[in-house]
Amino acid sequence: MWIVACHNKEDLTWLARQTDFDYVVYSKKPLSLAESALDQSRIRSVENRGREALAYFRFIIDFYSDLPARVAFCHGHETAWHQDVKIMEAIQRYDGSEYFSLNNPYLRHSLFEDCAHGMPVWLQLKKYCPIFGVNLPDKLEHTWSAQFITTRECILSHDVKFYQRCYQWLDEQKDMADFRAAILFEQLWYFILTGKMVEPRRLAKTIMTENGYQE
Repeated sequence: MWIVACHNKEDLTWLARQTDFDYVVYSKKPLSLAESALDQSRIRSVENRGREALAYFRFIIDFYSDLPARVAFCHGHETAWHQDVKIMEAIQRYDGSEYFSLNNPYLRHSLFEDCAHGMPVWLQLKKYCPIFGVNLPDKLEHTWSAQFITTRECILSHDVKFYQRCYQWLDEQKDMADFRAAILFEQLWYFILTGKMVEPRRLAKTIMTENGYQE
């Protein structure tokens, strides 16, 4: 498995010190990593557009004919509000499935026609999915945020031209702010890579109490 990290200004010490996995860093600011402990041959520059989505697409395009068996796509930070553990701990608990979120499994998105909470995003998906070449299903449900492990087979379920088209749109679009463009793909990664509408829950359904979640 390779780790593909999207870097902007994060401290990548966590990546440099791990020795279990090969890695590639796609950096928006590669010069800031010149004095880091990272293997400099594994750092690539990517345009400062489209948040992590542009970096993920760039990796897929660059390595499409030579992909590792599994890829962990992640942000540059070691911890974040949308993670329940440090990123290396999340990667280490990978269960071998075709798609494995590296984020807090209790945080879920659910989008569908006439959903009150996510209607603006759903309308944008309906507008832009035909441009990407994505057949939007009736519902999308998945873990928040775009950090995940997937397989070579899932990536190769689409022709490289599909990824090139998505990359080009992200790099050139002027319809919305960068982070909003990346959010569209945050809603789509699970469906793009598996062809399934609903990502299975990794934890049992829970109820909230004053002390937090209880199984």
